[in-house]
Amino acid sequence: MSDGDTYTEHTPSGLLELSSELNQASSIEDVSVVAVRMLDLNFDAPLSAIWEFDDGSNELCPIAESAEAHEVIGDAPRLPTDSLAGRVYRQDHPKAFGDVHEADATHNPDSPIRSEIIVPISDFGVLSVGATEVDAFSKSDFELAKLVASTLEAAISRIRQHEHLQAERDWAHTLFEGSNDAIFISDSDANLVQVNRAACELTGYDREALLSMRIPDLRKEVDVDGYQEYHDQILAGDPATNEAELLRSDNTQIDVEFSNRGIERDGTSYVHTVARDVTEQRERQRRLESFKSAIENASDGIAILDDEEYTYVDQTHTDMYGFDDPDELLGQTWGELYTDAAEIERIEDEALSALRSDGEWRGTVTASPEGKGEFPTELSLTRLEDGRIVCVVRDV
Repeated sequence: MSDGDTYTEHTPSGLLELSSELNQASSIEDVSVVAVRMLDLNFDAPLSAIWEFDDGSNELCPIAESAEAHEVIGDAPRLPTDSLAGRVYRQDHPKAFGDVHEADATHNPDSPIRSEIIVPISDFGVLSVGATEVDAFSKSDFELAKLVASTLEAAISRIRQHEHLQAERDWAHTLFEGSNDAIFISDSDANLVQVNRAACELTGYDREALLSMRIPDLRKEVDVDGYQEYHDQILAGDPATNEAELLRSDNTQIDVEFSNRGIERDGTSYVHTVARDVTEQRERQRRLESFKSAIENASDGIAILDDEEYTYVDQTHTDMYGFDDPDELLGQTWGELYTDAAEIERIEDEALSALRSDGEWRGTVTASPEGKGEFPTELSLTRLEDGRIVCVVRDV
């Protein structure tokens, strides 16, 4: 590698050029190829190769080989951990061999390579520089190989760091874009600075249009000053969840639940908002409330039975059977409202049999809750798809 004062003259400039070339490479394979090429061009070391350790196979796998090395030994082999290179990697200590054939654990005793310098690259693999002559390398050559390996190690570390950051960014982007919930990122002035695919679908706007808007633009009527104060509180660290109507691009409005919290990126504060369409949920809730109101105001008593036990009883039904509170009937069976064994048998034979075959029954029965006396009622039973029974009772 060195001859006379070659090491002193050319090493600094050669390492500088090597570092420059490595900084332009974007993958570990690329930096490895650059390293073996520059060893030949700048350091008169045409026989070189780089191996990466593979945890899966527990071997050193070749990833770059100089052209001349390929001509001399062919395709660089995979090396086990008990080979010379494997030992250097495991011990994390560089070694120079004056005669490879005389060394213990030589991978190929017939190798045309006679002299070899092997330098570990921490947490990666090894760099090998060889020669076909015995005792071909000086101490200066050994030091140079270590400097080259150190420069290569720094480049590999840089690329790994970049790949790790890129993988994190890709993963974050996948989570962001893959969310079924709409996500809006807004700055301190409530300007939208980032949105995901679901946000576009929720609002009906494309990404470009949304990024030209402010959060208040998605509301039909909003107190801008009041909203800004609310926005500032979130930026200050007070998360908030609220429901509001969102104005879509077609001027329709939908019920949306907004979950907001402050985040920080590169020293700048933003509001992270997750929005979910709850229109159907709220509509079901409104219908249920309307249904409950209708039940509570109906003149007929209504109850629901599940496995012959009351799971819902309205006040009219409660009053009709002489009880004060619906809770007195919840969890009780219908049979407890009938003390006459003959009437219970008739209901089982007629009403419950018809429910099983036809899904409904209507008729007159005589109720006799214990301690409440006897009285006739008109009873209407309907079986639901889930097996529950709706019981409507009328005082006759």
